[in-house]
Amino acid sequence: MGINDRDYYRDEEPEVFQRATASMRVTKSSDALVKSLIAINIAVYVVNSILSGDGTGFSLNGLLSLHLAGLKNFELWRLVTYGFCHASLNHLIFNMFGLWMFGRLVESVRGARETLAFYLLALVVSGASQIFIGSGSKLAFQVVVGASGGCCALTVLSAFYFSRLKLHSLIFPFGIELRWAALIYVGIDAMGVLRGGGDHIAYWAHLGGAAFGALYGVLGMRLTPTRSLVNWSSVTTEPASTVPWREPEAPARSAQQAKVRLYEPPVDALDNEVDRLLDKINREGKASLSPAELEVLNRASQVYQQRR
Repeated sequence: MGINDRDYYRDEEPEVFQRATASMRVTKSSDALVKSLIAINIAVYVVNSILSGDGTGFSLNGLLSLHLAGLKNFELWRLVTYGFCHASLNHLIFNMFGLWMFGRLVESVRGARETLAFYLLALVVSGASQIFIGSGSKLAFQVVVGASGGCCALTVLSAFYFSRLKLHSLIFPFGIELRWAALIYVGIDAMGVLRGGGDHIAYWAHLGGAAFGALYGVLGMRLTPTRSLVNWSSVTTEPASTVPWREPEAPARSAQQAKVRLYEPPVDALDNEVDRLLDKINREGKASLSPAELEVLNRASQVYQQRR
């Protein structure tokens, strides 16, 4: 069931929203960004494995990994490139699984460009957290590699948009809501810090990424400019937010703006979340929705309008 089947919801909404949701069509979504990121990670791992075994002593991970000595030499690219390096095949598979699961959820709400900016900045924050906050402890590694910090950021942020989405996996075989799964992951990393590490896991990178994801979600931040969500020429009254990088509320789009092709999200996750939010509105009213939940509905209305 979709928004167009909910008469009680459409009748209470402004006319522009009713038009945007009057005709829904379920289509296969695009996840090109996440697939591209996974492909790059796999390519770096394969190339590094080949070069490391050719007898020359050259390592691609050595060029791209993150360590304090490199930062002191102003090799700042390492704050991003380390997130595309992995120490083992298991390390790669686990992180790519997390990127696939939670990256697609965030991309469905924020779009490819904003998700890419968020992910790369999350790598910077998580890597810096591991190098600088964890320095002087057992958790301070000489070299940091892996996408886990960025994946933690995606996990926490996706919990803002799909808090009641049920996860079913080997870790949670009976299903658990995403919001609780995210808290469990953060709690495990916090326990790792408290016990002093010793298992070669970058707990500070995980916590740094999770903190960045939470801050992004709480503040409603946007890192890239967009015309699909904000018509700056129509903003003639007070500013939407006192936070410069915060996402302003989207005004009604004109007919010309409606022609812009928007990203189409993973169907099952977004449609299920929309159904839940509409049920919540029916029970408690629209005022009960959080800013993140309102953003999911706003994004859904734009996507469904493009499916006509």
